[in-house]
Amino acid sequence: MFDRTWNRPYGVWVAQPVAWDENEEFDPARYASDIAYMCSTGVHGVYSGGTTGEFYALDFEEFKATNAVMLKTAGAAGVPVQVGVTAASTKEVVRRTRWASDNGAAGVQVALPYWLEMGDDEVLEFFGDVGRTAGNAYIINYATARSKRTISPELYIRIRKYVPALSGCKLGSDRVDSITSYLEALPDFSIFVGETVLHEAMRLGAGGTYSSLVMTNPGLILSLFEACRNGDYEKVQTITERLKRFHDEIFGPLVRQGYWDSALDRLQAMLNPNMSCGLRCRRPYKSLGQNDLEQVRLWIAENDPEILRL
Repeated sequence: MFDRTWNRPYGVWVAQPVAWDENEEFDPARYASDIAYMCSTGVHGVYSGGTTGEFYALDFEEFKATNAVMLKTAGAAGVPVQVGVTAASTKEVVRRTRWASDNGAAGVQVALPYWLEMGDDEVLEFFGDVGRTAGNAYIINYATARSKRTISPELYIRIRKYVPALSGCKLGSDRVDSITSYLEALPDFSIFVGETVLHEAMRLGAGGTYSSLVMTNPGLILSLFEACRNGDYEKVQTITERLKRFHDEIFGPLVRQGYWDSALDRLQAMLNPNMSCGLRCRRPYKSLGQNDLEQVRLWIAENDPEILRL
Protein backbone atom coordinates (compact mmCIF):
# COMPACT_ATOMS: atom_id res chain seq x y z
CA MET A 1 0.00 0.00 0.00
CA PHE A 2 1.10 3.61 -0.60
CA ASP A 3 0.58 5.91 2.38
CA ARG A 4 0.23 9.46 1.08
CA THR A 5 0.67 10.90 4.57
CA TRP A 6 4.12 9.29 4.57
CA ASN A 7 4.45 9.63 0.78
CA ARG A 8 5.92 6.13 0.71
CA PRO A 9 4.86 2.48 0.39
CA TYR A 10 4.41 0.56 3.64
CA GLY A 11 2.93 -2.54 5.26
CA VAL A 12 3.08 -6.30 4.78
CA TRP A 13 4.01 -7.32 1.22
CA VAL A 14 4.01 -10.98 0.25
CA ALA A 15 6.88 -12.58 -1.62
CA GLN A 16 5.19 -14.76 -4.23
CA PRO A 17 6.84 -17.97 -5.53
CA VAL A 18 6.23 -18.88 -9.17
CA ALA A 19 4.20 -22.07 -9.65
CA TRP A 20 6.06 -24.61 -11.80
CA ASP A 21 4.63 -27.80 -13.24
CA GLU A 22 6.43 -31.17 -13.24
CA ASN A 23 8.49 -30.03 -16.26
CA GLU A 24 9.52 -26.77 -14.57
CA GLU A 25 7.23 -24.77 -16.86
CA PHE A 26 5.08 -21.89 -15.63
CA ASP A 27 1.63 -22.91 -14.34
CA PRO A 28 -0.49 -19.74 -14.62
CA ALA A 29 -3.65 -21.20 -13.04
CA ARG A 30 -1.93 -22.21 -9.81
CA TYR A 31 0.02 -18.95 -9.71
CA ALA A 32 -3.18 -16.91 -10.10
CA SER A 33 -4.89 -18.98 -7.41
CA ASP A 34 -2.09 -18.30 -4.92
CA ILE A 35 -2.08 -14.57 -5.66
CA ALA A 36 -5.86 -14.32 -5.38
CA TYR A 37 -5.78 -16.09 -2.02
CA MET A 38 -3.04 -13.83 -0.63
CA CYS A 39 -4.86 -10.73 -1.86
CA SER A 40 -7.98 -11.89 0.02
CA THR A 41 -6.13 -12.01 3.35
CA GLY A 42 -5.60 -8.26 3.79
CA VAL A 43 -1.93 -7.99 2.81
CA HIS A 44 -0.93 -4.52 1.71
CA GLY A 45 0.71 -5.66 -1.54
CA VAL A 46 2.29 -8.49 -3.50
CA TYR A 47 5.58 -8.55 -5.35
CA SER A 48 7.41 -10.66 -7.87
CA GLY A 49 11.07 -11.39 -8.38
CA GLY A 50 13.63 -11.56 -5.64
CA THR A 51 15.00 -14.96 -4.74
CA THR A 52 11.52 -16.12 -3.73
CA GLY A 53 10.24 -15.46 -7.24
CA GLU A 54 13.40 -16.89 -8.83
CA PHE A 55 13.90 -13.86 -11.09
CA TYR A 56 17.25 -15.31 -12.19
CA ALA A 57 15.46 -18.34 -13.67
CA LEU A 58 13.08 -16.34 -15.91
CA ASP A 59 13.74 -15.28 -19.48
CA PHE A 60 11.97 -12.14 -20.69
CA GLU A 61 8.95 -13.96 -22.09
CA GLU A 62 8.47 -15.77 -18.77
CA PHE A 63 8.99 -12.51 -16.91
CA LYS A 64 6.13 -10.99 -18.90
CA ALA A 65 3.88 -14.04 -18.53
CA THR A 66 4.28 -14.35 -14.75
CA ASN A 67 3.91 -10.65 -14.06
CA ALA A 68 0.91 -10.32 -16.38
CA VAL A 69 -0.86 -12.91 -14.22
CA MET A 70 0.15 -11.11 -11.03
CA LEU A 71 -0.93 -7.67 -12.25
CA LYS A 72 -4.28 -8.95 -13.56
CA THR A 73 -5.09 -11.02 -10.46
CA ALA A 74 -3.97 -8.50 -7.85
CA GLY A 75 -5.48 -5.66 -9.84
CA ALA A 76 -8.88 -7.34 -9.78
CA ALA A 77 -8.58 -7.49 -5.98
CA GLY A 78 -7.45 -3.87 -5.69
CA VAL A 79 -4.05 -4.87 -4.28
CA PRO A 80 -0.92 -3.05 -5.54
CA VAL A 81 1.98 -4.87 -7.16
CA GLN A 82 5.71 -4.30 -7.09
CA VAL A 83 7.37 -6.00 -10.04
CA GLY A 84 10.88 -7.35 -9.49
CA VAL A 85 13.03 -6.21 -12.42
CA THR A 86 16.49 -7.32 -11.31
CA ALA A 87 18.75 -8.68 -14.04
CA ALA A 88 22.47 -8.96 -14.84
CA SER A 89 22.64 -5.92 -17.15
CA THR A 90 21.21 -2.41 -17.28
CA LYS A 91 19.74 -3.17 -20.71
CA GLU A 92 17.65 -6.04 -19.33
CA VAL A 93 16.64 -4.16 -16.16
CA VAL A 94 15.46 -1.23 -18.29
CA ARG A 95 13.50 -3.54 -20.57
CA ARG A 96 11.76 -5.14 -17.59
CA THR A 97 11.16 -1.77 -15.91
CA ARG A 98 9.59 -0.32 -19.05
CA TRP A 99 7.28 -3.32 -19.34
CA ALA A 100 6.26 -3.06 -15.65
CA SER A 101 5.55 0.66 -15.95
CA ASP A 102 3.57 0.25 -19.18
CA ASN A 103 1.47 -2.51 -17.59
CA GLY A 104 0.40 -0.74 -14.43
CA ALA A 105 2.84 -1.78 -11.70
CA ALA A 106 2.66 0.46 -8.64
CA GLY A 107 6.39 0.05 -8.17
CA VAL A 108 9.45 -1.83 -9.30
CA GLN A 109 11.90 -3.58 -7.01
CA VAL A 110 15.49 -3.81 -8.23
CA ALA A 111 18.84 -5.01 -6.95
CA LEU A 112 22.10 -3.84 -8.44
CA PRO A 113 23.44 -6.11 -11.21
CA TYR A 114 25.22 -8.73 -9.19
CA TRP A 115 28.04 -10.44 -11.09
CA LEU A 116 30.70 -7.72 -10.63
CA GLU A 117 30.82 -5.14 -7.85
CA MET A 118 29.77 -1.69 -9.06
CA GLY A 119 31.44 1.62 -8.25
CA ASP A 120 29.55 4.73 -7.14
CA ASP A 121 29.49 6.28 -10.62
CA GLU A 122 28.17 3.03 -12.08
CA VAL A 123 25.46 2.89 -9.41
CA LEU A 124 24.41 6.47 -10.18
CA GLU A 125 24.27 5.80 -13.90
CA PHE A 126 22.35 2.57 -13.34
CA PHE A 127 19.60 4.18 -11.24
CA GLY A 128 19.44 7.10 -13.67
CA ASP A 129 18.69 4.67 -16.50
CA VAL A 130 16.05 2.85 -14.41
CA GLY A 131 14.48 6.12 -13.28
CA ARG A 132 14.11 7.41 -16.82
CA THR A 133 12.19 4.24 -17.67
CA ALA A 134 10.00 3.82 -14.58
CA GLY A 135 7.27 6.25 -15.59
CA ASN A 136 4.72 6.53 -12.76
CA ALA A 137 6.10 3.53 -10.88
CA TYR A 138 8.15 4.15 -7.75
CA ILE A 139 11.44 2.32 -7.25
CA ILE A 140 12.50 0.15 -4.30
CA ASN A 141 16.13 -0.93 -4.09
CA TYR A 142 16.59 -4.56 -3.03
CA ALA A 143 19.72 -3.91 -0.97
CA THR A 144 20.99 -7.48 -0.93
CA ALA A 145 24.52 -8.60 -0.10
CA ARG A 146 24.36 -10.69 -3.29
CA SER A 147 24.94 -7.42 -5.16
CA LYS A 148 28.38 -7.32 -3.51
CA ARG A 149 28.14 -3.79 -2.13
CA THR A 150 26.17 -1.52 0.18
CA ILE A 151 24.61 1.76 -0.87
CA SER A 152 25.25 4.33 1.85
CA PRO A 153 22.74 7.01 2.89
CA GLU A 154 25.00 9.57 1.26
CA LEU A 155 24.92 7.71 -2.05
CA TYR A 156 21.14 7.34 -1.86
CA ILE A 157 20.92 11.12 -1.45
CA ARG A 158 23.01 11.57 -4.61
CA ILE A 159 20.83 9.09 -6.50
CA ARG A 160 17.59 10.77 -5.48
CA LYS A 161 18.73 14.12 -6.87
CA TYR A 162 18.36 12.52 -10.28
CA VAL A 163 15.84 9.77 -9.48
CA PRO A 164 13.13 11.10 -7.15
CA ALA A 165 11.09 7.94 -7.83
CA LEU A 166 13.51 6.00 -5.61
CA SER A 167 11.21 5.60 -2.59
CA GLY A 168 12.92 3.06 -0.34
CA CYS A 169 14.90 -0.11 0.11
CA LYS A 170 14.75 -3.63 1.47
CA LEU A 171 17.41 -4.24 4.13
CA GLY A 172 18.71 -7.52 5.48
CA SER A 173 18.29 -8.30 9.17
CA ASP A 174 22.00 -7.78 9.79
CA ARG A 175 21.61 -4.11 8.86
CA VAL A 176 18.72 -3.09 11.13
CA ASP A 177 21.05 -0.93 13.23
CA SER A 178 21.66 1.24 10.16
CA ILE A 179 17.99 2.22 9.76
CA THR A 180 18.38 5.38 11.85
CA SER A 181 21.22 6.66 9.69
CA TYR A 182 19.17 6.05 6.54
CA LEU A 183 16.09 7.83 7.87
CA GLU A 184 18.08 10.74 9.27
CA ALA A 185 19.41 11.30 5.77
CA LEU A 186 16.17 10.36 3.98
CA PRO A 187 13.19 10.91 6.34
CA ASP A 188 10.61 9.92 3.71
CA PHE A 189 12.43 6.71 2.74
CA SER A 190 10.41 3.49 3.07
CA ILE A 191 12.52 0.72 4.59
CA PHE A 192 11.37 -2.91 4.52
CA VAL A 193 12.85 -5.73 6.63
CA GLY A 194 12.18 -9.37 7.50
CA GLU A 195 9.48 -10.46 9.92
CA THR A 196 11.71 -11.43 12.84
CA VAL A 197 13.23 -7.93 13.12
CA LEU A 198 10.09 -5.97 12.25
CA HIS A 199 9.47 -4.89 15.85
CA GLU A 200 12.94 -3.38 16.21
CA ALA A 201 12.92 -1.86 12.74
CA MET A 202 9.52 -0.18 13.03
CA ARG A 203 10.52 1.43 16.32
CA LEU A 204 13.33 3.05 14.36
CA GLY A 205 11.00 4.17 11.57
CA ALA A 206 10.84 1.30 9.06
CA GLY A 207 7.70 1.04 6.97
CA GLY A 208 7.01 -2.67 6.90
CA THR A 209 8.08 -6.13 5.83
CA TYR A 210 8.62 -8.15 2.69
CA SER A 211 7.40 -11.45 4.04
CA SER A 212 7.43 -15.14 3.17
CA LEU A 213 6.00 -16.28 6.49
CA VAL A 214 2.84 -14.33 5.67
CA MET A 215 2.08 -17.16 3.23
CA THR A 216 2.12 -19.63 6.14
CA ASN A 217 -0.23 -17.59 8.30
CA PRO A 218 -1.35 -14.21 6.93
CA GLY A 219 -3.27 -13.27 10.06
CA LEU A 220 -0.25 -13.80 12.30
CA ILE A 221 2.08 -11.53 10.31
CA LEU A 222 -0.60 -8.86 9.80
CA SER A 223 -1.27 -8.99 13.54
CA LEU A 224 2.45 -8.50 14.19
CA PHE A 225 2.53 -5.47 11.88
CA GLU A 226 -0.46 -3.86 13.59
CA ALA A 227 0.99 -4.57 17.03
CA CYS A 228 4.25 -2.90 15.97
CA ARG A 229 2.38 0.09 14.59
CA ASN A 230 0.19 0.43 17.70
CA GLY A 231 2.99 -0.06 20.22
CA ASP A 232 1.56 -3.26 21.69
CA TYR A 233 4.99 -4.52 22.68
CA GLU A 234 3.80 -7.44 24.77
CA LYS A 235 2.04 -8.89 21.73
CA VAL A 236 5.01 -8.00 19.53
CA GLN A 237 7.41 -9.82 21.83
CA THR A 238 5.22 -12.93 22.00
CA ILE A 239 4.84 -13.24 18.23
CA THR A 240 8.46 -12.37 17.48
CA GLU A 241 9.83 -14.95 19.91
CA ARG A 242 7.68 -17.62 18.22
CA LEU A 243 8.84 -16.59 14.75
CA LYS A 244 12.50 -16.54 15.79
CA ARG A 245 12.24 -20.02 17.27
CA PHE A 246 10.58 -21.27 14.08
CA HIS A 247 13.33 -19.70 11.97
CA ASP A 248 16.17 -20.96 14.15
CA GLU A 249 14.96 -24.53 14.65
CA ILE A 250 13.50 -25.14 11.18
CA PHE A 251 15.43 -22.99 8.74
CA GLY A 252 18.83 -22.99 10.47
CA PRO A 253 19.48 -26.70 9.81
CA LEU A 254 18.09 -26.47 6.26
CA VAL A 255 20.37 -23.56 5.38
CA ARG A 256 23.34 -25.56 6.66
CA GLN A 257 22.25 -28.37 4.31
CA GLY A 258 22.51 -26.00 1.34
CA TYR A 259 18.88 -24.98 0.77
CA TRP A 260 18.41 -21.40 -0.45
CA ASP A 261 15.67 -18.83 0.07
CA SER A 262 13.51 -20.05 -2.79
CA ALA A 263 13.27 -23.59 -1.35
CA LEU A 264 12.60 -22.31 2.17
CA ASP A 265 9.97 -19.84 1.01
CA ARG A 266 8.13 -22.55 -0.90
CA LEU A 267 8.12 -24.65 2.24
CA GLN A 268 6.53 -21.77 4.14
CA ALA A 269 3.89 -21.38 1.45
CA MET A 270 3.02 -25.06 1.29
CA LEU A 271 2.41 -25.23 5.04
CA ASN A 272 -0.79 -23.33 4.24
CA PRO A 273 -3.47 -25.57 2.66
CA ASN A 274 -4.72 -22.61 0.60
CA MET A 275 -1.43 -22.33 -1.32
CA SER A 276 -0.52 -24.46 -4.33
CA CYS A 277 2.82 -23.16 -5.70
CA GLY A 278 4.55 -26.44 -4.85
CA LEU A 279 7.97 -27.22 -3.40
CA ARG A 280 9.77 -27.41 -6.74
CA CYS A 281 12.48 -24.83 -7.54
CA ARG A 282 13.96 -24.51 -10.99
CA ARG A 283 17.24 -26.34 -11.26
CA PRO A 284 20.17 -26.17 -10.63
CA TYR A 285 19.01 -25.20 -7.11
CA LYS A 286 17.65 -28.06 -5.08
CA SER A 287 14.15 -28.34 -3.71
CA LEU A 288 12.74 -29.64 -0.46
CA GLY A 289 10.36 -32.61 -0.64
CA GLN A 290 7.08 -33.78 0.80
CA ASN A 291 8.84 -35.59 3.64
CA ASP A 292 10.53 -32.32 4.66
CA LEU A 293 7.14 -30.60 4.66
CA GLU A 294 5.64 -33.31 6.86
CA GLN A 295 8.56 -33.10 9.28
CA VAL A 296 7.97 -29.37 9.67
CA ARG A 297 4.25 -29.95 10.20
CA LEU A 298 5.15 -32.44 12.92
CA TRP A 299 7.48 -29.94 14.60
CA ILE A 300 4.73 -27.30 14.54
CA ALA A 301 2.16 -29.71 15.97
CA GLU A 302 4.51 -30.57 18.85
CA ASN A 303 5.93 -27.11 19.50
CA ASP A 304 3.63 -24.31 18.30
CA PRO A 305 0.37 -25.40 16.63
CA GLU A 306 -0.90 -21.81 16.61
CA ILE A 307 1.49 -21.05 13.72
CA LEU A 308 -0.85 -22.98 11.43
CA ARG A 309 -4.11 -21.81 12.95
CA LEU A 310 -5.55 -19.59 10.21
